[in-house]
Amino acid sequence: MSSFERFTLEPTHEEWRSASVARGELRDQRFQLPTGVTDLIFDRARLKNVDFTATRFDGFNAYASDSTAATSPTPPSNSC
Repeated sequence: MSSFERFTLEPTHEEWRSASVARGELRDQRFQLPTGVTDLIFDRARLKNVDFTATRFDGFNAYASDSTAATSPTPPSNSC
């Protein structure tokens, strides 16, 4: 994945799904969801140094995407 298109956020074309689809490249800024969007699919997206502070998702899917320097909590280990 060497070249990415401009970042877009659009509703899915599937009537049964209320998610929005994010595509393209987003760099060095805060990620803002439009009002009412809580289910998001990242499809062929590249996110570099993006701030997700205070962003809440009901659903989150990523397909063929690349996220670099995105902060996410480390899950606890379940060792016995």
